[in-house]
Amino acid sequence: MDDASYLSDHSKAYDEFYSIGTRLLSGKKDLREEKAGFLLGAGPEFLPDRVVVDGDTVDLGDGVDLKVVHLPGHSKGSVGYYWEKEGILIAGDSIPGLSGPDGSLPIILDLPKYKQSIDRILAMPLQTLVFTHGYRALRMPPSTIRRGREIEEYLKDSREVAVRLIELLKQATAGWADRPFVEVADEVIAGMPPEMGFVPLARQLSPHFTVTTVYNGMLEFGETR
Repeated sequence: MDDASYLSDHSKAYDEFYSIGTRLLSGKKDLREEKAGFLLGAGPEFLPDRVVVDGDTVDLGDGVDLKVVHLPGHSKGSVGYYWEKEGILIAGDSIPGLSGPDGSLPIILDLPKYKQSIDRILAMPLQTLVFTHGYRALRMPPSTIRRGREIEEYLKDSREVAVRLIELLKQATAGWADRPFVEVADEVIAGMPPEMGFVPLARQLSPHFTVTTVYNGMLEFGETR
């Protein structure tokens, strides 16, 4: 879908995602070396065998048919694969909950669309929700699988994160381009409920996650930088 082009253009992937954190935290002087390392680690570029869109079906054989569900927000092209017969949604990275245990914000590039994607999943009759990484919820430790009643709780916690971030980012956008970015980001983090476990940038193992979310939110709700 919307993310397919990054497979054939790794430079674009770096420029649009990974460079944001380095530029705002370390400055442009580190970009060239980091980009070279990223491109080396990304391996060869290639074209996907198939580009899926919302509603497509992926037939795995033996009666396993997965429906493609477009879930934008984490990224433009995030999707889930829904096995309706078993009530299983393989959500990948699309709904990262309260992120990992290090206290960074989840990566969300478009908060309004992210909320819509969560609402779409909440309306689905699911028995199992599967992720790529071990994301945590407010009262649940990190896990790659949520089952039964855990699913609704996890999704509502994820939605609450988005709602609060939208409110805080709208408040923080006034004059943000003239302030140190770290100051603005820490202000947003400080406004989140303490029980959510988010910590200042200097204490995060993955501050690039937080920077990406806050920066894109600023562009969505305020002025450019």
